[in-house]
Amino acid sequence: MTIYDGKSFKTYSLADGLCNQRIRSIFEDKNGTLWLGADLANLCLFDGENFSEFKYKGQGFADIFFIFSDLEENIWFGGRNGIWKYDGESVIQMTK
Repeated sequence: MTIYDGKSFKTYSLADGLCNQRIRSIFEDKNGTLWLGADLANLCLFDGENFSEFKYKGQGFADIFFIFSDLEENIWFGGRNGIWKYDGESVIQMTK
């Protein structure tokens, strides 16, 4: 993953903590955190310095192909295994 800060490019690899190189979707939330969806890997967050897997109650979310927010700033993500809504506190599965 390569990020441009307006002046230069910085490339992150697995050695830097990147969760997976097969990124399929990227979303930046209101706090500037990047949400990275990849196939064959769990949803990953990047706060500008560190990468971490997004988990809710110990559950990871794999094979994420889309991530976006709505007017109420809920974050929606989904793919091969379903669709979820994250309201900043809890994750709600929208499909079964």
